[in-house]
Amino acid sequence: MPLISAKHKAAGHEGPMQTEDGSLFCKPTSKQEVQFYTRATRESVDESLPLGSVITDWMPICYGCLTSGVKKDGKYANEAIEKIDTNPAVNPGLKEDGLCIVLQDVLYGFTRPNILDIKLGSILYDESASRDKVERMKNVSRTTTSGSLSFRICGMQMANDFPGKLPEDIPGVEMKSVCKIQDDGYLAFNKFFGRHLNSDTVIKGLRVFFRYNRLSKDTQDQMIQTFTNRLMMFYNCILDTEFRAVSSSLLFVYENDQQIWEQKNHEDALIKETVAGESDEEDETEVKQNAPLSELKYIDFAHSKFTPGKGYDEEIAQGVENLIRLIKQI
Repeated sequence: MPLISAKHKAAGHEGPMQTEDGSLFCKPTSKQEVQFYTRATRESVDESLPLGSVITDWMPICYGCLTSGVKKDGKYANEAIEKIDTNPAVNPGLKEDGLCIVLQDVLYGFTRPNILDIKLGSILYDESASRDKVERMKNVSRTTTSGSLSFRICGMQMANDFPGKLPEDIPGVEMKSVCKIQDDGYLAFNKFFGRHLNSDTVIKGLRVFFRYNRLSKDTQDQMIQTFTNRLMMFYNCILDTEFRAVSSSLLFVYENDQQIWEQKNHEDALIKETVAGESDEEDETEVKQNAPLSELKYIDFAHSKFTPGKGYDEEIAQGVENLIRLIKQI
């Protein structure tokens, strides 16, 4: 199966791909990220634990890894990953000198997904960073909400519900300089949108994501409450998990189609229990019927590792605490 460029990239990173049917997401990765996924899965085997209490409940399913011309058999190898053609003539995005990880595409089944990427923590570099990168990342943290709140809006993509206009400017943020109207009917907010927000105005940026749409007020309120409940569950989960993460993110997704909310009677589970490979057995209609109305996922672990005996990551916890506090006020 050939890969195509990912249709929606909230943070604007280059390189992510997806299968043509949209079920699988493939992105350049590192051995450290693969190791993090592998260990997280290995340590989350207790099925008696409540859904949401282990970190893998919040992570996209990992199916395996690919390099050009080679299939990496292993813990995650299954029919899903076997679909992808590793011939570089078919999928030139799979570079011979690079490793790609194949994940569940969180957007699969959504019709008009609105997407928000929030980077957690105030420390944006690890021990492998060059001196120049350390200084650059320290400056980003110092001058943005990464430093003051331990989280930063990294990127957003939203359906263009109000053609011909952009959201109102926010103090310090001129929308036309940070938001682009795309040909696909979406608004793309670049990294400078979040970097220009401060601890006083970031709530206005969050409000754009949750309120700048044509969903009913009741639907918006329900969605915000659901995300708040998820964040509290995620918070409790990370308090019980000993790891350190640099530049990991929370991905917020919701269905921006009022008709679909009504068709599903606004039934939106806090966490959808997923099983690796389940999309292979469903046709497109079933996928859309079973898709959640909104979802929260924890992503990006290129600089993450488990740290037994060192307790929870206070940086991540602080960022989630502040997110909960602000989203409750939207």
